[in-house]
Amino acid sequence: MPTNKLSFALSTLLAATTAFGSFAESEVPKGQEAVAPRARAIVAEISMAGEVILRGHTSDDGRPDVDAVWDRFDGLHLSPTDAFEKLNVPEDAEDFVLLGTQTGVDERSGRVQRARDVGFMIAYGGESRAFEVRIHRTTDRDGDPAWTVDPEVTEGYFSIRLISRREARLLDDPNRNR
Repeated sequence: MPTNKLSFALSTLLAATTAFGSFAESEVPKGQEAVAPRARAIVAEISMAGEVILRGHTSDDGRPDVDAVWDRFDGLHLSPTDAFEKLNVPEDAEDFVLLGTQTGVDERSGRVQRARDVGFMIAYGGESRAFEVRIHRTTDRDGDPAWTVDPEVTEGYFSIRLISRREARLLDDPNRNR
C-alpha cells in the first residue's frame, strides 16, 4: 500500500493504463490527432484608460474559432467593477456611451478630440480600442445590474480587431467579414 498521495496517484494511473491500455494507432484516423476538446473559461472586459470597468465571463468547449468567440460579445452580460462607479452613470440610464479620454479641442471645428483608449476584449476572440463604446443596461440571471455592448460596436470592429497569428491560422473562414 502506497504511503503518500503522490505514490497512490501514480500507482492508480499505472493500474488504469495497464487495465485499459492506450489508444491504438489504428483507432486514430490517418493525419488526425486524437485530441479531446478542452473547456475554456472566456473572460470579456471593457477598460477605460487601462482600468477595467466592466467584466463578464462565459465558457465553451474549445472548438469555436476566434470569430465565433467574438460573436459571443453580443448579449454577454458584463458586471460593473469598482472603477465603473467612478463614471457616475445615472441610475436610470438605459444606455451609456463610454468616451475616450479628452486630449484637446480642434481649433477649427471646436470638436472635442479623444484618445482611442476605450478597450474591449474577449479572451480567444480578440481585442480592440475605440474612441467611444455604447453600452446598454440589463440584469444578469441573478437580477444583479449588468451591461451589454451595443451589437453595432462589435460588428463595426469585427474586421479590424487584433487577434494573434495562431488564432488567425485557425480561422474556419479567413475571408469572413461578418
